[in-house]
Amino acid sequence: MQETNHQSRLVITTRISEVATFACEAYKIQPLSHDNSKNLLYARIADGEGKYIDSPSAEACEKVLKKCDGVPLAIITIASLLANKPREDWSEVYNSIGFGRKGNNDDVENTRKILSFSYYDLPSHLKTCLLYLSIFPEDHVIGKNSLIWMWIAEGFISEEQAEAAGVGLFELGERYFNELINRNMIQPQERDYSGYINACSVHDMVLDFIHQLSSEENFVTVLNGGERQKLQGSISRRLALECVEEHKIGQLANIDVEKVRSIFASDCGFGSLCPRLPFLRLVEIVLCSVYQEPEKDVLHHLGSLVYLRYLKLENPRITELPREVRFLRFLQTLDLWNSGIVELPEEVGLLTQLVCLRLPCYVYGVIGKLTSLQELCVRCKNEGDTVQFVKELDLLRELKVLDARIRTDVMCQSIESALLESLGRLHNIKELQIYCTSYSAPDRANCDAGWVSCRQLRLLNLENCLVFSRLPAWINSSLSPNLSYLDVKVVAVKDQDMETLAKLPELSCLILRFSYTKSVVSIKIRTDEGVVYFRKLRFLKILGPPIWFDLRGSECNNSRIASSNNAIMPSLESLEFQVRVRSLKDENLHLGFDKMLGFQNIGTSSLQRVTAEVDCEDARICEVDEAEAALKHAATVHPKHPTLLSRRINEGEMLSRYQEACLEMSRAPELVTQAWKSADIVGSENIQILRMPDPEASPNKVMRLLYKDNGMELLALCSNAVHKLWKWEQSDKNPRGELSKSVPPVLWQPENGILMTNDTTNDNNPEEATACTALSKDDSYLVSASGCRVSLFNMKTFKVMATFMAPPPAATFLAFYQQRGFIFIFIGTEDSSIKLYNVHNRELGDDKVSIKRESVIPNFCES
Repeated sequence: MQETNHQSRLVITTRISEVATFACEAYKIQPLSHDNSKNLLYARIADGEGKYIDSPSAEACEKVLKKCDGVPLAIITIASLLANKPREDWSEVYNSIGFGRKGNNDDVENTRKILSFSYYDLPSHLKTCLLYLSIFPEDHVIGKNSLIWMWIAEGFISEEQAEAAGVGLFELGERYFNELINRNMIQPQERDYSGYINACSVHDMVLDFIHQLSSEENFVTVLNGGERQKLQGSISRRLALECVEEHKIGQLANIDVEKVRSIFASDCGFGSLCPRLPFLRLVEIVLCSVYQEPEKDVLHHLGSLVYLRYLKLENPRITELPREVRFLRFLQTLDLWNSGIVELPEEVGLLTQLVCLRLPCYVYGVIGKLTSLQELCVRCKNEGDTVQFVKELDLLRELKVLDARIRTDVMCQSIESALLESLGRLHNIKELQIYCTSYSAPDRANCDAGWVSCRQLRLLNLENCLVFSRLPAWINSSLSPNLSYLDVKVVAVKDQDMETLAKLPELSCLILRFSYTKSVVSIKIRTDEGVVYFRKLRFLKILGPPIWFDLRGSECNNSRIASSNNAIMPSLESLEFQVRVRSLKDENLHLGFDKMLGFQNIGTSSLQRVTAEVDCEDARICEVDEAEAALKHAATVHPKHPTLLSRRINEGEMLSRYQEACLEMSRAPELVTQAWKSADIVGSENIQILRMPDPEASPNKVMRLLYKDNGMELLALCSNAVHKLWKWEQSDKNPRGELSKSVPPVLWQPENGILMTNDTTNDNNPEEATACTALSKDDSYLVSASGCRVSLFNMKTFKVMATFMAPPPAATFLAFYQQRGFIFIFIGTEDSSIKLYNVHNRELGDDKVSIKRESVIPNFCES
């Protein structure tokens, strides 16, 4: 084949991912889409003729499609069964079907043979670990670490096996977990972190298969509360209770349950069983009933479970742990993360065999005694807890997984230094996450001196906790070769830093947070020929300043970029960044938005979605539109045409047309003077007159006249204190709805027919009063006065929202101040004072108000 030019190929299929790596080019087949799955199913059950399927049958088909999850063989298998059954029986067929059950259908047998072959090809220890997953309900997402600690508690992973492999128990469990993924027996899940596998699920086909095997081998007994479910004379050593009511536990009354060693209960009540289960090694209780009667409460019997190795309590109604916990001297895992416990007994410090501890609260003097801990998840609810936790962290040298939620008002230098020093001593750490809440950003960057990363570190998330002046020196391919997930906050990133990150061999997700800067950050990516940068990066998120992907480089040219597209983030699936329009324009890079916001040269064979947050603050409307158009263009010309999700923020802080005009005049006053001198309006012949249509024409004078911010609407305040609004609307003669003399505007009113009328009194003549009015920046509100109280109107409904400040003194000038969601109204009065009205609180401030921000407030005089 190599000697011909026919470009022939051999296609080899395998369920083992490791085998695929030996091929020169591997393709992972994706499941069928829902539409394609539906077409395949209906082609078999409806003979491909598109026959009408009634509602009950269609519902059964939808359930079948969900169960098959896009696997063609599974769809064909069930379709063959349904095609030979009356449609009214399809729901019953679905309820009774199992891929692992024997039958006369050839496709069912083929499916069984495939799954059986894969299962019996597993080593004995992996068979046991896989069958164990039958304890979990359908569609359950299983945490990786929890599953490994369960395997250890069950004895599936022994000290002898770990010693023979030259690793610890947890590391050997990770090998088993990864091997099951590699053989496609379980499906990896990135539950909490994009690009980082920390959970798994079991396909419905595989789950049915291992359910059958578990039942045949009496490995797991599942009691799910089904009405037709019958129990055999004996049950296995592992009992799973799913949604079983207390009275149905009675099914176990005449069955010997003393040999049960593990119990998994979810959404049920089983406390009455506890006296009959003295030899339990593993207990997992998820959202089960909590009883007042001691004999029904599992915690009441906790002290008698002296052989317990794994205990998980997940129920917010469980608020305390009994002191009898001290008797659990073999306990290895204590998971109270999702419980309502707010205080632990000090006896927990006696559980020296604990290797995994997950607490919803911090307890003084307890954690520091548990020096064998390998995984710790804890919440510190105040600054005192945080200080003590940082001190005790220094004693936990065996930690492999740390997830700490700390709380402090300000990360002071002493806490900061102690934390960095303690982290530097965690030489076995693999997953490190520290999240700080109620945190005021420091006015300095943290010092990273002395912290040397562990070579086993795979996940590092320091969101909102520490700020580094630049990328820490220990984050590089030599000291952090296994780093897969990185979330770090820095002041600046140098070109060398980006190159260092680009060479991390396992980096899959990168989140860069910038601090103290709004200037454009140039993300320079070298395009050296033959070098692949960010080889495994799938998710890139940059928060803070606007970014510019500079792919030019000092030694690169366009032809090199074109020839090395696949060398730049070849696996990138998701790109997320912020666009600060004002900053990009002010940088004066002599480049248009299409260059600065272009991403068409990265992820050319993999990019699926781009999320851009467009910051409109202090930008012109046309500039924001230009930036969004550039983003759309970049997505359009990208080889993979990724989905673009663009969202505006601070839209209310965009410059109004009036502010734009003022900005232009301040930047180029000479142009204004020149334009004024050469103006075309030199005589009456250059003036065009347009009379505003008014069906109820009256002799009232116009006291104030102003355009709305969009320039397409005209608002007038008349001498009778009534407002009138004209709009140039879209029509056949005016398709763009532009201001035009040839097409008159329309006098507009809301459907409720309300007129916006200022407050007046019998003693007040609005024609003689000083009329004043102002529109908010986004044209949502109108504030106006005609000699009496000030009125605040909603411009969409014309309804009065509030009236305030009855004279004297009367209002003579009104102005809005709007910043980041807060709206204030400045009111100049006839006695030369200024008052401030808070729209949010509906409160009127005292005279001679001032603003904390530096600004100048003029006095309004009577003249």
